[in-house]
Amino acid sequence: MSTPTQQPLSSSGHMPSIPFADVHWGGHTLLLACWTLLIGAFWVGFGTELSSQFMVAISTVYMLMFFGTPLLIVRISQKAAGHRKHRETFATFLSKPFDTCTGALTGREALLQMALVPACLIFGIAGIGYAVHAARQAAGG
Repeated sequence: MSTPTQQPLSSSGHMPSIPFADVHWGGHTLLLACWTLLIGAFWVGFGTELSSQFMVAISTVYMLMFFGTPLLIVRISQKAAGHRKHRETFATFLSKPFDTCTGALTGREALLQMALVPACLIFGIAGIGYAVHAARQAAGG
């Protein structure tokens, strides 16, 4: 029995598609801004005591890894594949059809789905932080 020989993968021919390559960088920037504001709300709401500062610092480092690792992977895979996508304007991205696993959406609808959860979490965390500060002041602390 002969074993099949392994063919080396070409960096340009057999590379899978780059994840989220269809999303305009303005969408990625908006999403990163939402998550940065969320971490900021954590710092403002819960960063006043030493015991909670440690937990918020760990959350901040986790957010940096959460966004930094995929960014590095996408940049490395773009260089390896020689991927140079035509840069479209953000307005064009918002109005053109965008294919998702559940069907076609406009870029505006896809961006709304991406940013809705972190945007709502910002308001929730800000409200909880306000409640914690109000309760501390009411208790005299």
